[in-house]
Amino acid sequence: MSFTPQGVSFDGKHSYTDFGLWMMSRPDLGSPTPKLSIVDIPGADGNIDLTEANTGEVKYNNRTITLSFGAVVEQDEQEEFRTNIMNALHGKRISKIVLDEDPEWYWTGRASVTFDQVRSWRLNCTVTIDASPYAMSVSKTIKHLTVGTATTQNIQIGNDVSTKEWNTDIRLGTKDFPDGLPTASQQNLIITWPDGATLGILASKTIQVIDADGNFHTHTFTLPQTDNTVTIPFSTLTSDGVDVAKVYRILVSGIGGCVASVKTTSIKHTFRNAKKSVIPEFGLVSSTPSNPSSVTIVVNGVEFVIPPGNSQNHDIVLVGGENTIYINSLPADVAELTMVFQEGKL
Repeated sequence: MSFTPQGVSFDGKHSYTDFGLWMMSRPDLGSPTPKLSIVDIPGADGNIDLTEANTGEVKYNNRTITLSFGAVVEQDEQEEFRTNIMNALHGKRISKIVLDEDPEWYWTGRASVTFDQVRSWRLNCTVTIDASPYAMSVSKTIKHLTVGTATTQNIQIGNDVSTKEWNTDIRLGTKDFPDGLPTASQQNLIITWPDGATLGILASKTIQVIDADGNFHTHTFTLPQTDNTVTIPFSTLTSDGVDVAKVYRILVSGIGGCVASVKTTSIKHTFRNAKKSVIPEFGLVSSTPSNPSSVTIVVNGVEFVIPPGNSQNHDIVLVGGENTIYINSLPADVAELTMVFQEGKL
């Protein structure tokens, strides 16, 4: 049984099995320094930090990776040994640098090689990489967005006021949706009250919606005298120019004894992206290629339309950390919707 020491692969060439180098210490991966934008204001205390002003996130400089190797080589073979490695690595941009100890990720950068002769039969070799700040995943992440269960939930607005007097005008409450409502066509506002309640004669009340841009929209609704519930589709607000995916706050004013809630139906996917913000690729397959449908999705609170076939929208960005995707409905001809992206870590 053969033994292969831990090492590093450079575009598929292994430091030990291909070059005869054994690692003398664990790789030093360095640390990428953040690209800071600090503005000094003369005559004022402190500074203004504009580091995240342009992109909303911190950008990083390259990192320096240092790999220390040793080799046992007869003196009359050392020049050929050194030349072989210099020709293969020195000054070259290496597309995939994979550590044996972390084989699911790779680095990219330009290599510099130096040698020291420490014995007549022993060489030390240092490979220094001017590397990109992020290690990238060897395998792309694939999310099957059509795989999931459409769930319906009632999100209560404000406190339960069902014990209040029936004919008293009250504010039922507010509810914030910092990520926006998940869907457009399958959302409803539900007002309920106990059986036998007298709600007044055709009492007209209001919904007030505030969107993420700070715009206010008001819709008037009427509580019926029969049944004990009224359903108000949010599509009724469309005429007011409401982008439902950007709804931030809902305020409902009504009559005592009512409870308000938002009913949402959607397929929800929540997942983590390692660190680096990435633009994913989408693949939408239709069972009727002659007349394929598009699909509307909501990514981190913003609504987008995914066209048939393979596509990439540069406005769709998966941030580092948790991301959420909602799909309100899938057309009958949609056979598959996939999202593919490559993760990066520091």
